Amino acid sequence: MTQRVYTLGEDYRLYINTSTNVDPYGNAAWVEMPQIDSLSFEFNPADISIPERTTETGHLVGRGDPSISFTMFEDQNSTLCEDMIDATRTGAMVHLAVSRGDITQEADASTGTLATKYYHMECVVSGGLSADQGSASSYDITATRWANSENGLVRATVTS
Repeated sequence: MTQRVYTLGEDYRLYINTSTNVDPYGNAAWVEMPQIDSLSFEFNPADISIPERTTETGHLVGRGDPSISFTMFEDQNSTLCEDMIDATRTGAMVHLAVSRGDITQEADASTGTLATKYYHMECVVSGGLSADQGSASSYDITATRWANSENGLVRATVTS
């Protein structure tokens, strides 16, 4: 019987691409954003209804409208946090990745370690500030596909 390997929620990480390369998909420089909590990722595919005359309505999965949502604690010493806050106001593109583990982990056959899988896309972010008494200030951020991106959501595996 095959042993199950479950991934815990805290194993998932959010990364931002800091590369200024013209082709960020080909040459990303991923930096983890540790100020994150409540990370979620939705594919949001459209539901296409097929109402055939002779049977019950069938359904197909349409194009997705992926989104990444997270709470970002305000860290005044982090330029990445400040850049993310600015992007919520300016509409600047940010290239984000959600990975199940360290995005730099490659496969190692000698130890049985699997390479990390991750999703990434160029995004536009929106969100607002929560600053309640007695708790850390934070931003509830939602990232959706940037309209000017030539790429959609990509699922990738770390390779050398």
